[in-house]
Amino acid sequence: MTRPHDVRKDRIGRFMVLCDTHVRDPAMMATHPTSWAYPRVDERNAWAVRCARGEKRFDPIDFIIGAGDMVDGFLEEIETDYAYFKRVVLDRISVPFYPCPGNHDTLEGRNLRDYQAYDATFGPDRRQYTFEQHGITFIVVDTSGTLDDPGPQSEARNTFAAAALQRCADENKNAIIVSHIPLIAVRDQTVYENSFGWPTHTVRDTGLLALVDQYAQTVVAVISGHIHFTGVTQRLGVHHIVVAGTASHPADIATLDIYADRLAVQMHAAPADLWEPWANLHGRPRHPVDFTDSTHADPESYLWGHASERMFTMPLHHAIASPPTDTHTKTSD
Repeated sequence: MTRPHDVRKDRIGRFMVLCDTHVRDPAMMATHPTSWAYPRVDERNAWAVRCARGEKRFDPIDFIIGAGDMVDGFLEEIETDYAYFKRVVLDRISVPFYPCPGNHDTLEGRNLRDYQAYDATFGPDRRQYTFEQHGITFIVVDTSGTLDDPGPQSEARNTFAAAALQRCADENKNAIIVSHIPLIAVRDQTVYENSFGWPTHTVRDTGLLALVDQYAQTVVAVISGHIHFTGVTQRLGVHHIVVAGTASHPADIATLDIYADRLAVQMHAAPADLWEPWANLHGRPRHPVDFTDSTHADPESYLWGHASERMFTMPLHHAIASPPTDTHTKTSD
């Protein structure tokens, strides 16, 4: 990974990764006294929307990838959270928004009502699908139900991904996988599992990871959220990127600038006056200690990532020769 020299010269396109927004309709807080919302999450989401709109001296973007957990969910009336997300995010942006299901969006992939609300908000073909932008094929997979892996969901997911990856390989296309839950740990494994504290720290069925390894000369990156910190690691040359999102601490969005031969990645932290350090999932006060690992010697770098994890470039496997036509293709449920 190397730092980009000029993020604008000869740029073909630019997109944002927005994840773990965990919106909660304030009305639900009044009617459900036991419900909970991340502190000041609306303010951080509003900041992210302003960035997406090209405000705050933010370079304009062409589209947004919503990498899961758009709503906080886990309430029977989840439709209200989705309606609120539409009001505070979707209705305020003018660029395409490509969602990926997260476990909070679908009640761990187990609730038909949650999926119906997701479909009503984003469209019936946005659970597992591919789309192209600027010559890159994005393969969106539904890993929200990994608690039940292996099983019918993971089998369908792997079948879908295998076919999409083979098409990309046959056509010499660069591919990016979007999976809400990471496929591998981006910190030392044991520390990573302990700091996250839930069994969904990575996708439990390893079939998708095996496919990424198999098509490592096609897949440029795997983009995820879910963990509520920021980090990146490489496996067989594929960049596995985790973006913290906006719900807790740290709070990050990411931008990726597309060039003919590379992608330039940059993390953008929410303004410091919007931080809520006590909402950190990977340290005190949730845990009795803060966390470090063998390559992150202090809690700050464990949470936010090193400078090399916050700004870096990734080479493309296949050069983008000319401005391509952008398409959205339904390929699975």
